[in-house]
Amino acid sequence: MQELVNSNDYERQPVPKEERQAWYRLSAVWIAIGIDLSSVLLRVQVGNGLSFGHALAAVFVGSLILAAMSAASAYVGAATGLSTALLTRQIFGECGAKLISLILGVSLLGWFGVQAGFFAENAHAVTHSVFGLNWNVQWLAVIGGLLMMTSAIYGYRSIEKLSVVAVPLLVILIFLAIGLAGVRYGWAALHHPAIQPLSFGMAVSLVIGIFVVGAVIAPDIARWARTKTEAILAAFVGFLIGNSFMLVVAIILSKLTNTENLTQIFIGLGLGIPAIIVLTLAQWTTNTNNLYSSSLGFSVVFTKVPKRLIAMVAGILATGLAYF
Repeated sequence: MQELVNSNDYERQPVPKEERQAWYRLSAVWIAIGIDLSSVLLRVQVGNGLSFGHALAAVFVGSLILAAMSAASAYVGAATGLSTALLTRQIFGECGAKLISLILGVSLLGWFGVQAGFFAENAHAVTHSVFGLNWNVQWLAVIGGLLMMTSAIYGYRSIEKLSVVAVPLLVILIFLAIGLAGVRYGWAALHHPAIQPLSFGMAVSLVIGIFVVGAVIAPDIARWARTKTEAILAAFVGFLIGNSFMLVVAIILSKLTNTENLTQIFIGLGLGIPAIIVLTLAQWTTNTNNLYSSSLGFSVVFTKVPKRLIAMVAGILATGLAYF
């Protein structure tokens, strides 16, 4: 903990070579960001619109394109050691960079509030179904927002440590749910015909659109890579797996159970406690990165204010918006 308190996040300067990390740690961060419950509905749309085989093909093609885009962005981040907000100075100049950084910061801050609200709705559903509790959704949004804000305040190192722990646990619990669903409903359900037909091209576009902002701001994470090659490898693996994993999971579970809500699927399978763990970790790892990148953008705009204070104020503001 002391290491996190004393660490420097290099929000206004390049990350030094001696501070950089191995590619698999960066990949864990991107995979953790990709395991996101709030975009499951779009993933279910892909599953309902295509046959199982075509849905998997659309996921692979879209994720492959996304991985290539993110790898290109990551190369620039590793080569310069700069965040996305700082890189905009090279193209738009000092004033232009502040405008772009402000747009990025506000956009990601909005997503933080949306994700906190989504967390609250799902947390209410789980706690009500499992424990019979009827907690206020607005206060659950506050609790979730403040929880997710803590790791963003301490910066990349905190996010990386959280991701390394969260990813294996999330993968185990999600595979457990798939196994139970397959046994209960039968694997033949995977081959049910499409409910709402969707073109293959539209499905690929949806797959890319789910995570495309992450590709744009890839330098925020890639600047911590030891080499440009490791940055490309980390982004390619992280985005390909991170974007594909929950897409495939949502398609499989929705086809097996004929249910669109992943939280309800877990509850229906008798996995109430695992549902709470998956809900918390999946939203935490994704949303803390929204606030992290948002605070990096605001750091370019408010150059005299410490980044941790920026992250704290921005997090409280976004949590307040989620409450209302």
